[in-house]
Amino acid sequence: MRIQLFFWALLSLLFIQCKQKTSDKVIQESQNQIVYAKEFDLQNRGNYQKLTIHRAFIGDQNQSEFYLFPKNQPVPDSLQNKKIIRIPIEKIVVTSTTHIPMLEALEMEQSLIGFPNTDYVSSEKTRQLI
Repeated sequence: MRIQLFFWALLSLLFIQCKQKTSDKVIQESQNQIVYAKEFDLQNRGNYQKLTIHRAFIGDQNQSEFYLFPKNQPVPDSLQNKKIIRIPIEKIVVTSTTHIPMLEALEMEQSLIGFPNTDYVSSEKTRQLI
């Protein structure tokens, strides 16, 4: 559950940085309720979830789809050529120092395995891990 919360918090962080004024959405998921989500949809498909990102950044006209499967769940043949994300996520690479406080708030800083230039990381907690 903690890893899933980490994943959603990170996605929220990415979209907050790139948000443009749009109408609020309320998206229901089987265990959680996402309120005021923008630029992505999450659909429960039984044993997996489909994540649709409408715009990754301002001006982006492309839509991306990802399929979230538990690590022990087999992927159906019909989705073999799709973008699959195995959950819970155990390792992550971030590209902005603004992502690091969210990792720390979720007590998931140990999952950080990559960053473009560690000289810019100012968090004492994460610097100790570096």
